[in-house]
Amino acid sequence: MLFYNYETKEQKIMQSILFSAPKWGNDEDYVDIIARDILEFTLTESEKYRTFSGGKQLGGIHQPHPVPTGATLMATPEGRNKGAPVAVTLTPESGTMKNGPTAALKSASKINNRLIQWNFCVMVNYFSSVFKGNDGKNLLKKLITSYFSLGGLQHQPNVSDVELFKAAQAEPLKYKDLIVRLWGVSAHFVDLPKELQDEMIARFS
Repeated sequence: MLFYNYETKEQKIMQSILFSAPKWGNDEDYVDIIARDILEFTLTESEKYRTFSGGKQLGGIHQPHPVPTGATLMATPEGRNKGAPVAVTLTPESGTMKNGPTAALKSASKINNRLIQWNFCVMVNYFSSVFKGNDGKNLLKKLITSYFSLGGLQHQPNVSDVELFKAAQAEPLKYKDLIVRLWGVSAHFVDLPKELQDEMIARFS
C-alpha cells in the first residue's frame, strides 16, 4: 500500500520495517534476482522496438538526477519519504548499502551486460581516509578490477571527506576550488544548489 507520505505513528512504524528490509546493492540474491529480472525484462522488451525513423531502440539503465527526480515523487514502498532524493542508476539508495562497496558492485554485476547498450553506472563513495594507509590504492584497484572481471561495465568512484563538504557549506569562499563528480560531469561544490550538496553529504554519511 502506498501512502502520500509516512506521517502517522503507524505509517512511521511501517516505514522503519520497510527501510530495514533487504535492499539492492548488498549482494543478497533474494532482492538482487528480483531487480535483475525486472531490468532484464525491460531491456529485452526495448530491443523489440524501433525509433520513428527506423533506428534501433537502445536499452540502458539511467537515472542521473536524484534530487529533482525525487522531489516530484510520493513516498515509495521501500521506505523513502515523499520528496526525498532517489538513487542514481544502479547505485544503492542512501542508507541502504549495508555490506560495503564489494557487495554493491557484485549486485550490479549480476545483470546481463549484453542487454545494455548505454549507461550501467554504479556510483560508490569512498572515504578519503581509506587511502591514507593500509594500502588503500591497491585495494581499490583490486576491487574495480574484480568488478570488471565479473562483467561490470561502469563504475564511478567518488573519494572525498564529508567534513570537507560541511566546511565548504559553512564557508564557501574558502573552498571555491573544491570540485566534485556528479553523474558524468564535474562541478564546483560551492556552486551547487544546497539540495544537491546535502544529497552528496548524505551519501557519504
